[in-house]
Amino acid sequence: MTVCWFCAQCGSRVYHEGRSRPGFVTVKGGSLDEPQGVPIVAHIWTRSRRTDLILDPALPQWDTQPEGEVEWQSLIGMTE
Repeated sequence: MTVCWFCAQCGSRVYHEGRSRPGFVTVKGGSLDEPQGVPIVAHIWTRSRRTDLILDPALPQWDTQPEGEVEWQSLIGMTE
């Protein structure tokens, strides 16, 4: 189950938290005032990206969503 939070003014999803990963939230980049201040650490759901979008090949990439805790931790630079 995923719990989502929305902007009270426009209704856009701002972030969400999955019950399978308590304590971690996924922030929607479009909700940030200054997204350029947040480093890109990986690319997920690349199979549905715009075909003209060029991704940094040096960053980890997943066609869909990372699976398992180890892959999610690699996105945020954590190790067990």
